[in-house]
Amino acid sequence: SGNDAVDLMSSDVSITNTKFTDNGDKGVSVGEGSNLLAVNNVFTNNEIAVQAKDGSKAFLYNQTMKNNRKAVDAYKKNWRYNAGGEILLFKSSLFNNDESVTADKNSEITIFDSYVDGDIPDKKRIKAFGVDAVKKSAALYAKRLLPEGQQLMIENQTVLSEFNQSYLLERNARVRGQY
Repeated sequence: SGNDAVDLMSSDVSITNTKFTDNGDKGVSVGEGSNLLAVNNVFTNNEIAVQAKDGSKAFLYNQTMKNNRKAVDAYKKNWRYNAGGEILLFKSSLFNNDESVTADKNSEITIFDSYVDGDIPDKKRIKAFGVDAVKKSAALYAKRLLPEGQQLMIENQTVLSEFNQSYLLERNARVRGQY
């Protein structure tokens, strides 16, 4: 695509087992109050692999993001929304991207048990647990989908529970990235 491969507005969408390659803008744009559940996808050579904005949430499990200008980005674009975007990235692998993780002051990104070869900004809006730059496909926390002693906020648990549960069963806690 010369622009966004998938552009979400006010929707709830699940994307599994898909390859996003050579898109001129975003692989997936999650905007205007949308919710995305993505499991086992590959993003290669996109301007931005996944971007969440304007009150949207992206739950990303087992993603491989390589050779993108930006891997994940969250920001507030439209003044009509009280918040920017929120990205929750789990069991993923980000490498050879110009920038791995970016978020503005209105947004939040949480990363768990992932391989990231670039710098992760040390900011309040970006939280990283079990993230390292040692490339291996095996997960550090092979039996956990979240850090020990942590759970998703109630609001995020509610959003996640509204997706078709068969897609949640496709998550693989034993590997980082697409399997």
